[in-house]
Amino acid sequence: MKVIYTNTIPENREHNACYRTSFLGVIGEASFVHVDDDFPNADEIRNAYSHLNGSVEPNFNVGSLVPVEQFDAVVAKLTESEQAILSAEEQLATVKGEFIAFQNDPEAMKARIAELESGEGGQTPENDQKPSDTQPQPINYAGLKVDELRAVLTEKGIAFEAGAKKDELLALIPKE
Repeated sequence: MKVIYTNTIPENREHNACYRTSFLGVIGEASFVHVDDDFPNADEIRNAYSHLNGSVEPNFNVGSLVPVEQFDAVVAKLTESEQAILSAEEQLATVKGEFIAFQNDPEAMKARIAELESGEGGQTPENDQKPSDTQPQPINYAGLKVDELRAVLTEKGIAFEAGAKKDELLALIPKE
């Protein structure tokens, strides 16, 4: 049990703590002790609980504590950031799967090349390259992750077992 010696007992108390406004003697069940610096005979109380070997909280300045509101604001920002990261990772996985599927669909690639050549693609080649100068590279399926292989197979309409391993998924991809 945690024992806290303080002059003012807070409204929001720790559930696993015993609050004391006076020192009447050592509480035998104590496993951790905190003594406010301004508590009468604070050093005497710390010495009385010295048998706890380091479980007596050291002195600290109240000014060094972070207000609860500030802590809650930081936690809220952190949670928001973590959710944004998860969302971005999900979007990245989706885009990767779509890109891999696009690279393995010759008809879609031909349509995109024709669109770029006609000037309707909305992109301009860099370094004076013509779209015909760049040839699509064959995909190394063995270098893909299991999730990426599943995305490729799903795009191609190929059924596979949910627990299939990488080798099994690779065997399902048709040779082009």
